[in-house]
Amino acid sequence: MRWLGQAVRILVVSYIVADAATVSKRPHIVIVLGDDIGWNDFGFHGSNQIPTPNIDALGYNGIILDKFYTQQTCSPSRAALLTGNYPIRSGTIGEGSMQGTPITAGENRYLPLDMHLLPERLKELGYRTHLVGKWHLGSALKRYTPSRRGFDSHFGYWHGWVGYFDYMIQQTLEDNVTTYNGLDLHHNFEPQWQYQGQYATDLFTRKSLDVIDSHPLQEPLFLLVTHLAAHTGREGVELGVPNITRTDETYSYIDTPERRRYADIVNNMDKSVGQIVNKLSQRDMLRNSIIIVFSDNGAQTVGTYQNFGSSWPLEGPWKGPKEPPFDVEAILNSPVNKAIEKLPDHSPLSRTDILSSRQRLDISWCRDQNFAPNFVPRTVPVRHLP
Repeated sequence: MRWLGQAVRILVVSYIVADAATVSKRPHIVIVLGDDIGWNDFGFHGSNQIPTPNIDALGYNGIILDKFYTQQTCSPSRAALLTGNYPIRSGTIGEGSMQGTPITAGENRYLPLDMHLLPERLKELGYRTHLVGKWHLGSALKRYTPSRRGFDSHFGYWHGWVGYFDYMIQQTLEDNVTTYNGLDLHHNFEPQWQYQGQYATDLFTRKSLDVIDSHPLQEPLFLLVTHLAAHTGREGVELGVPNITRTDETYSYIDTPERRRYADIVNNMDKSVGQIVNKLSQRDMLRNSIIIVFSDNGAQTVGTYQNFGSSWPLEGPWKGPKEPPFDVEAILNSPVNKAIEKLPDHSPLSRTDILSSRQRLDISWCRDQNFAPNFVPRTVPVRHLP
């Protein structure tokens, strides 16, 4: 995930800034982030249980990031994406370290305020920046929340998960007795009670389409869509689907009921990707867009927040903060051919890739060079799950 944050910056610097005087020529950047989706749960990895035609099409016509490593849990991986740093470098425990376990609801932990985030850097390049969906990088104080950390707007939730329909969050204190419940759905700082009863994936998709619809075409857009799908929802166990009867009928070939619901959740996220791409095309923005789709980390196959995803043939689930990074599914697609051509095959992305653009730009925030993604797709055998 740390690599992706730097890769986006490389794309922005090496292609976008090539014509620094023309902001309108900088490509739009759209990132769609799934939650706890397994390696084996996409068609482009060989799965025949869950249809993901829209994401597959992006991969087949773009780049399948075959060795794409991320941190093991939500907050660390999202911190790496937005900072370009390993989470262990995101401050100390006292000021908000992102290393280790995710942030709990109400916990006073956050991304250090002196760390410039990806949306802040993109705003310096003339971008309008929007977040739809999950944040999970600190919300104990207003200054820790997305609209104070570089996003022009945020519609979604601040914590790790909410109900798929009621958007409620529950948090039990350290005494294991006291539990707090509350709505976690906001437009910036305004609670959004009126959306209770609407399915989360559909709601976040509509809000994303609204952002694209209202975006001025002469300005570049950065849109980060962070779905609840396919994390468990209410009380950490819900696998919410729009119509359970239809789900059971559609996925009747899957024996496990929970796995059926998980399959429908992932398929609905795939439909969301298709709608976003279609909207970009309708507004004539697609030809100048970079689209990246991936999961924050692998599926939670057993234990707390079990969602019945499959990371086979990779190991899982997360067992502790000392585990090595996960290899997760990721797709990069861009009709902007120059953007993809700047990504070197079989070689590390490094500071030299940025400096080769020969632009007068402050790139000190892209510091590390010890990452080596491999952009060659590979075929993974299918495991037929019950």
